[in-house]
Amino acid sequence: MANSRLAKLKEKTPKNARPSNVFFKYRSYKLPELTLKYPKYNQTVISQMVAEHWKVESEEVKNRFKQQYKDEM
Repeated sequence: MANSRLAKLKEKTPKNARPSNVFFKYRSYKLPELTLKYPKYNQTVISQMVAEHWKVESEEVKNRFKQQYKDEM
């Protein structure tokens, strides 16, 4: 009985209620590259590195991720 209630709740709850923000989209894009390049670094360090990359990224690249975000809205 408890399982059926849980199943109904999962049906009602959308998996992704909101799209990921622009930075998280960029992070998802950069993550494979940086984890291959720096396999011993943990996710906190990788996220800091992604943030530094984002700061110096061209407006063209940033706009691509901003458009992806808008498209998912």
